Amino acid sequence: MGKSIRNFAAVTRVGLDLAKKVFQVHAVDAKGEIVVVRKLTRGRLVALFAELAPCQVAMKACSSAHHWARKLEALGFKVRLIPPAHDRVTVHFIDLSLARKVAWAGPLRRKRNK
Repeated sequence: MGKSIRNFAAVTRVGLDLAKKVFQVHAVDAKGEIVVVRKLTRGRLVALFAELAPCQVAMKACSSAHHWARKLEALGFKVRLIPPAHDRVTVHFIDLSLARKVAWAGPLRRKRNK
């Protein structure tokens, strides 16, 4: 963990795992290569996103996700909340961190089971 390349302009998709004190950020470029993997505290999260160019941010919908979505949308990011009931990615990629799973699930379209 802790991989950080200063080429923030290359970031096209960010997966964000929200927690109480420490957040996981996983950013990839257009090729799907990892650009940023970081653990951040609440106070440093907005500062990191202020350095990034606006892109797509995906996070699992939880109690604080709407708060952070509003903050990131104010910075110009397109935020996608993934409902936990529709998150099938965690079943297929058990060994990856949640932030990485959400980064990959962001652009996927899923059909609802009836």
